[in-house]
Amino acid sequence: MKSLRSMLFEHWLTIAPIVKARLVDSLIEKLKHKDPKIRREAALSLGKMEEKDPRAVEPLIAALKDNNWGVREAAAWALGEMKDHRAIIPLIEILKDESGYVRERAIKALWKIFKTGDSCVKDTCVVESLIEVLGEENPKVRKFAVLILGRVKNPRVVEPLIEVLLKDKIWYIRKIAARELGKIRDSRAIEPLIKALKDKNKSVREEAARALRRMPAELLIAPLKDEDPEIRKRTAWMLGRIRDPRAAEALIEALLKDKDQYVRGMAAEALGKIKAPCAIKPLIEALKDKSRYVCWRAAEALKRIDDPRVTELIEALKDKDPEIHMSVRIFGLGRIKSNKSRTYKPYR
Repeated sequence: MKSLRSMLFEHWLTIAPIVKARLVDSLIEKLKHKDPKIRREAALSLGKMEEKDPRAVEPLIAALKDNNWGVREAAAWALGEMKDHRAIIPLIEILKDESGYVRERAIKALWKIFKTGDSCVKDTCVVESLIEVLGEENPKVRKFAVLILGRVKNPRVVEPLIEVLLKDKIWYIRKIAARELGKIRDSRAIEPLIKALKDKNKSVREEAARALRRMPAELLIAPLKDEDPEIRKRTAWMLGRIRDPRAAEALIEALLKDKDQYVRGMAAEALGKIKAPCAIKPLIEALKDKSRYVCWRAAEALKRIDDPRVTELIEALKDKDPEIHMSVRIFGLGRIKSNKSRTYKPYR
């Protein structure tokens, strides 16, 4: 025979859906109560329910037009918890609400919905409305607008995100813009991200470098072939800042073949920052460069690489090549400390 407890449990399983449905009906009805406090509590309760009832979505959308801002805020929060795509357009509409609290709650709710997938973000009107929000005074609203736009598979969002990256007054919003531009991987963002490498905030600079590393290598390396030596030099500088090992071969070519001494010097510096083992021999070769500036940059790069093979190669070559010998003496390469405990393969 079944115990009383098991019988009661089975009975509860039978009536629970009915109780829940009646509770939802009661809360929906309270959304129309004359007391705004009760309307607000009803909206919050619908959002807090463990099993969300889709019947509550439309009444909550209607509550977004309530004459009390507290009710509108609660309804926006509840819709965010329900993550129902039917709420997107209504939530977009109240991003222009007179209450800053409501606008903030609405954008947070939209972010919760958009995190479930980006198919709903492709509507042109939605995208344009979110772009407008980037001018909002509240930094929290701008922050979530940037996050949402970062998920949009639409080239329209690139320019607005670039503007945020370069002009927003709040550093963490600039940082988020840099990260989202890195995910989008649009070539238009490369130049602004290079500018952001000089941002006054360290976190923004680091995020810009990460974003550039996510860009296709061919887009980053291509300017090393530009006719303007200033562009080639700045490109080499940028590749050193982001420490992208994919650029090592192109930088080696610039180090050994570029006609401009400052481009060669900047390529040497970049190779030192990247610390690519394949750059050791070319950097030693650059110690014979006719430009003292390039020799100095190459020497500093070799010091930075800090690899036992650097010492071995220099020792092997300095007595055979007077130019290398002179660079070793002038730039103190003989003082590179080799870590003898480090295991390594002979450089070939």
